[in-house]
Amino acid sequence: MKGDLRKSLWALEAAGAVVLSCALAWAQAAGSDVPAAMKGYETVKVADGIYAFISPESNGAIVTGNSVAIIGDDGVLVVDSGHFPSLTARMIEQIRQWTDNPVRFLVNTHWHPDHNSGNGLYRRTFPGLQIISTTTTRAEIETVLPT
Repeated sequence: MKGDLRKSLWALEAAGAVVLSCALAWAQAAGSDVPAAMKGYETVKVADGIYAFISPESNGAIVTGNSVAIIGDDGVLVVDSGHFPSLTARMIEQIRQWTDNPVRFLVNTHWHPDHNSGNGLYRRTFPGLQIISTTTTRAEIETVLPT
């Protein structure tokens, strides 16, 4: 019974990912990778050298997670890379305004695209970047939603 439930939940998540992908493709074809309700985020200084990029709440089908940048003495650690490339690029630009240090580590907390769709942009911008996640998260990103 548990196996059947898990398969059903996985199929439901996969179907949701397909619907989300179609919605994003439509948004990109319309000239933007970001739905109108998700065009921004709030930047909050949590403490010295720690900034949170807080996404707006959404009751719609398309959501996006929050990201965090932790600036160290010789590098930056980012938690979750974001959902939309244009917003990820803005986050990277803000990080570069705060420090000349490169982003050295990127932690993916989950396999859903709102947590890792910006990975490629971070990797291109910071070639020495190391992406960190659990084994399960990595497997799901690679098999379900390859980047």
